[in-house]
Amino acid sequence: MKLRLFAAIFACVPLAAQAQDAPLKFSYRFGTPGTNHWRVDGVLHAVADQAGVILEPRIGPDMLVIAISGEIEQDKGEHPKGFRFMLGFTRDGDRLGESWEDCNSDMLADCVRQVTDDIRSADAIHH
Repeated sequence: MKLRLFAAIFACVPLAAQAQDAPLKFSYRFGTPGTNHWRVDGVLHAVADQAGVILEPRIGPDMLVIAISGEIEQDKGEHPKGFRFMLGFTRDGDRLGESWEDCNSDMLADCVRQVTDDIRSADAIHH
């Protein structure tokens, strides 16, 4: 009995590893009108350029869809290269949530990393 349980547990390990290695797929419409949308477009282009990330040109069933929620805010204080925006996540028309992103033009790699993590978290909600 113990041997069967042990074998069953290890049989599940490859499935868990495959789930972690699954590509991150999402859809985002670039070039939407609005002040400073080009900044967010640049961040999401950089996210899509990473290995293991697939930007889908069309929205299909079970597809994670990302959109800008609200306005992109420019930091006019001490950090004029800073900007803040909210991303909304949906799948099959169902709202999954939103995430605030704080970015700085001089440190886009940090912003891309954070946005990628937030997209992965939103993608995991349905799976």
